[in-house]
Amino acid sequence: MKLVKKIIETITGENLPLNPPQGQITKEQILDQAKREWEAAQNIFNEATEKDLVDYAIFEMQATERRYMHLLKKNAEESERN
Repeated sequence: MKLVKKIIETITGENLPLNPPQGQITKEQILDQAKREWEAAQNIFNEATEKDLVDYAIFEMQATERRYMHLLKKNAEESERN
């Protein structure tokens, strides 16, 4: 996980908290972080040149996209209930 964080920091120039304490973060921040992680994964894919890194980048990009879409859907469902 440290390698992934370092790659993300290198490409985006940001220090992304991958596992912030749950009590200290809002739903909007979680969505924003998930979107940034997805974008960072896309950047890793765009920069990848070695086969293993390309494979990893594809997996990471798909996983982060699914997480972001899940959070958006969950947020929309909660908004409809309220």
